[in-house]
Amino acid sequence: MFTLYGLDKVQATKFDRESIMLYHYPAEWTTNGQGTPFNTDLSDGDGSYIHFVYPPDSLDAGQFNTLELRPWNKPTLSNKQTKLFSKQYPTAPRVPLGLTSIDIGHEHNIRITAAATDITRDKFTCCLDAWADTVLYSASLTYLEAGPGFEYLRTGTFSTTETWTKIRTGASRSYATDIDTKGFTVHIDSWDITIMYQAGMNCLAYPANQTNVASGAFSTDDIQPAHKHQLENTATVKFDASFAKTPKIAMALSGFDFGCKKNLRLRLSTSAVTPTGVTWHLQAWEDSIMYRASASYFAWI
Repeated sequence: MFTLYGLDKVQATKFDRESIMLYHYPAEWTTNGQGTPFNTDLSDGDGSYIHFVYPPDSLDAGQFNTLELRPWNKPTLSNKQTKLFSKQYPTAPRVPLGLTSIDIGHEHNIRITAAATDITRDKFTCCLDAWADTVLYSASLTYLEAGPGFEYLRTGTFSTTETWTKIRTGASRSYATDIDTKGFTVHIDSWDITIMYQAGMNCLAYPANQTNVASGAFSTDDIQPAHKHQLENTATVKFDASFAKTPKIAMALSGFDFGCKKNLRLRLSTSAVTPTGVTWHLQAWEDSIMYRASASYFAWI
């Protein structure tokens, strides 16, 4: 009566019980007494697929948050979700990514890894994972779809042992020096009583004379000393040169210094992007003690 097509023959998503496209039928129509819901609103999956099939001005970037899968108070070590690209690419694009928020318990070591796996022409799997006895309440990341149009962009990773970060107390920063046409020197540092077992970072690079792009870094140190720690930190960073129009922007955390007797809670966000600059926010919450935090940004049109 029905022909079942495989995903290799159609462009579709996994079954979504909350989709507005799901046909409704009552439970009394079935032999097992199970029907389908009468959905009247677009589900999150509907919205993602519509954005994928009918992209406006393709953003070339996206985000993933563990809160899309579960509430913060039900921590799990493994958090994965399939993400659709803003469009279908001729070949699988590169997907550099970086953390944008962390909420981890202080009782055990800080362990978190962010990764993009199973990358195809139209989708990939986002992963935010912890391991051992770490309590990962929530985390988020941002990613860049480095396909055609980003030929000038070089991407790479550096890791002490090919993992992201595992830090005993909560003080770490990453940065680059000695930049030239052949490469650069990567630094991943800790200080004071922090014991860093493992750490890693993603890198973006482009020619210094590349037009319509900008990048830079900012820190809570730009607006206050570490000993005057506060939960809310915000400022506006100016681009070296103004864009002709409002650029797209991707940001990621590059360092943090937190007290070890309270949970590590850190969120990076922006409230305004203009052709001349971006307003950033580095926030902690509840009883977390944030001495400093830093992030990097990449802007393009």
